[in-house]
Amino acid sequence: MRVRAEAAAWLASLGGPHRTPELTERFGRWLAHGEPHRIAWERVSDAWDLAGGLAAKMQPREDVSEVEGRPRRRTLVLAAAVLLAAAAALGLLLSRAAAVSTGTGERRVLSLEDGSRITLNTDTRLAVRYDSRSRRVWLERGEALFEVRRAPGRPFVVTAGGRDIRALGTAFEVRRYGAQQVSITLVEGRISVTPAGAASSALLREVTVLSLPGQRVTFLPGREPSIDRPVLKQVIAWQNGEVVFDDTPLGEAAREMNRYSERHILIEDPQVAVLRVSGLFQAGDSTEFAQGVAETFGLRAQDVGDRIILLRSARAPSPSR
Repeated sequence: MRVRAEAAAWLASLGGPHRTPELTERFGRWLAHGEPHRIAWERVSDAWDLAGGLAAKMQPREDVSEVEGRPRRRTLVLAAAVLLAAAAALGLLLSRAAAVSTGTGERRVLSLEDGSRITLNTDTRLAVRYDSRSRRVWLERGEALFEVRRAPGRPFVVTAGGRDIRALGTAFEVRRYGAQQVSITLVEGRISVTPAGAASSALLREVTVLSLPGQRVTFLPGREPSIDRPVLKQVIAWQNGEVVFDDTPLGEAAREMNRYSERHILIEDPQVAVLRVSGLFQAGDSTEFAQGVAETFGLRAQDVGDRIILLRSARAPSPSR
């Protein structure tokens, strides 16, 4: 609530007659504090736009009979009323932000009003908001493929892990690992990635552009962005209900399989976790995966309730094999 109140105060100050370069610079520093500030500013600004008609109706008329200073007080009172109207409009705006989610092992295709499509992978949650000026999506968790139709004058922006991904007429996949961990893979077209809420200032210099199909950029806290080019079919195999591994450590492969099933595969032995696995597997079929891996590497797949524990047996290979 405090951040939202600050955003409303900045809205009133920047829209008033006493805006100065120093005030604008201070606002830039406030906006750069983090994603909560950006989101608050964006929502209050949108709410103000929704209340714009009311604001126009409430403009005070010039009255020369009033003593000096009174018109200004009147304007401030009316501005406060408009802000209250904006706050009410904000509630309406938030109710129009459609939230969509999938459960473990579930996939879902969301068709949008402009012809764009979003395919949600397992355990994914996002919110969509369309208006006359923009198309915005917030990926709260999980993974999704975005197929974007061109719409001149209405940018398509996906916010995930502290990053804004902008696209026009393109397709790309976004996977969010945590609060500030995200990877973006270009399927076709061209996208740009900036820190979330970058408006002017130095933040705009931190732009990453992907223009080659299959390019992937990964953002991790405290590290420079890394760009690689994995096999695209493997990255988006989940759309067909498949998981593809190529010389992947078994521990990492087990964690990926666990995303699609309530029955988790556990590997407690570090020598088992580093074994390398390749192949195509059915997403959600933990039993088949565990049995296949056990047979390949001479392991034991032990059922313990809703878990499958992979253990070494007498003929298990060494990690170097």
